[in-house]
Amino acid sequence: MRILQLVSCRGWSSDAYWAARVTRELERRGHDVTLGCRRGTERAVVDRARSEGVARVTTFEFASGLRPRADAADVRRLRRAVAGADVVHVHRGKEHWLAVVAARLAGGRPIVRTRHIVQTVRPHAGNRWLYGHATQLVVAVTEAIRGQCLAAGLVPPQRIVTLPGGADADVYRPAPANPEIRRSLGGEDGRPLIGMVAGLRVMKGHRVVVEAAARLAQQGLRPRIVFV
Repeated sequence: MRILQLVSCRGWSSDAYWAARVTRELERRGHDVTLGCRRGTERAVVDRARSEGVARVTTFEFASGLRPRADAADVRRLRRAVAGADVVHVHRGKEHWLAVVAARLAGGRPIVRTRHIVQTVRPHAGNRWLYGHATQLVVAVTEAIRGQCLAAGLVPPQRIVTLPGGADADVYRPAPANPEIRRSLGGEDGRPLIGMVAGLRVMKGHRVVVEAAARLAQQGLRPRIVFV
């Protein structure tokens, strides 16, 4: 199968990592996959994607906001790329809209959209059309995101699935505890050490960890909690 993956991230975010990993795994299974990234992100995204094992990368403008000239140029290039694909998989709003237009000009191709963040999509007429009619499948990386899309009436239940993100078992394997690392994080003998690795953004849930720590403290439990 010929698959076109599109991601407009400006940096190496979870969206970009997810797109690169999916591209690599599909390639390993014998599919012909091209990853389309934002122009100007060669060092931040493209090189990282290649280091993850992605073989074929191309770039588009994917300019922020509504940029008629740049968007029109992208649609023309995307039309040619989409015409050579069996499926188009998009990861953010910018490429979602551009890919839908390009696919229609190319005679129609299935569009798959992955939602990566717990941030409500505004259910205005444009988004209802985009998700409910112009997109054949929506993938949510958590059940919470799937629930948001359903509650907003963006897509029928049979056309949205949950596919949780995973860790690369070839890279992330349990290893013996390292006392030096534990000490560098403030760990103490006999006291649990809990770590959270995430950007400091509301949607990541740091508040939940703080509230949980307060409840534990009420029960006399005071683990060391580290935000990384």
